[in-house]
Amino acid sequence: MRKFLCKVDDSRLGRAVAGLLDGSIKVVDVQRGVQDVSARIKGTRDEYTVYIECKRVYCSCRDFFERSVYCKHIASVALHELGAVAKARSERRELKGLLLQL
Repeated sequence: MRKFLCKVDDSRLGRAVAGLLDGSIKVVDVQRGVQDVSARIKGTRDEYTVYIECKRVYCSCRDFFERSVYCKHIASVALHELGAVAKARSERRELKGLLLQL
């Protein structure tokens, strides 16, 4: 996921981070495969579909189609997934720590 974030310009990445933090961008209906993830992005006005796999990405927004740039929606899904992985690792460590205390 990090390699895709490197392809998002600073302005779009900043809007993705701000939107996730203030709740104006929501990542919903996440579907995870072995090497891919798809999700819907709900913004303040519209809803978009994002698909990320190992070597390619897709978003249904105009920015992606007309400008051929990695958009804030792709960045939002990538950030969401990095957060989900970090949370899962942390929870496993906490569980392991609790089991060791028994």
